[in-house]
Amino acid sequence: MMIRAHVCQLLLLVAYSVTAQAQSDTLTVPFWMERDLRYWRGLPMTGGPNGECIAGYTEEESLLRFYPDGRFQEIGFELRYSTRIFFSMDGDPCGILTGDSISMQDGDWTLVDDTLRVVVDYTGLYARQPFLNEFVMRQEDGPFRPSVPPTRLCTMPRERWMWIGDAVLEEQDRTWR
Repeated sequence: MMIRAHVCQLLLLVAYSVTAQAQSDTLTVPFWMERDLRYWRGLPMTGGPNGECIAGYTEEESLLRFYPDGRFQEIGFELRYSTRIFFSMDGDPCGILTGDSISMQDGDWTLVDDTLRVVVDYTGLYARQPFLNEFVMRQEDGPFRPSVPPTRLCTMPRERWMWIGDAVLEEQDRTWR
């Protein structure tokens, strides 16, 4: 009888272990974690008659990425007619992107119910071509750190809120996919 009790306990322990392992295998990373989320506004890229890529005029193009350690990064490639990064620090405007610059925002995120609270620590404006030369070869295991210095750096913290929907993030008038 004693052996039967031990065998039953052993079987229950094995069954619990297998169930726990199966449950941990089914845990998934949120769709917005460690992947590039994009936002575009304007005319999309199109293909030419011989298969070449013709870049259309876009008013805004951004890449957003969240990391498990609570860091966040947004890179703005085009921000025409936008005031998204035009804020001032002590009366000195950070500026707005022109055709030869790229913005990079770094900060931290926290999850509050179904919303991501993002605090932008700083925004750097970079010369387009040197930034892109390094960006295309970047490692994706952490935020991108270009070796070229920013042409302008804004350190005014600001808060952003992004609602988590079905495979999208919503922020004011923007939808990140």
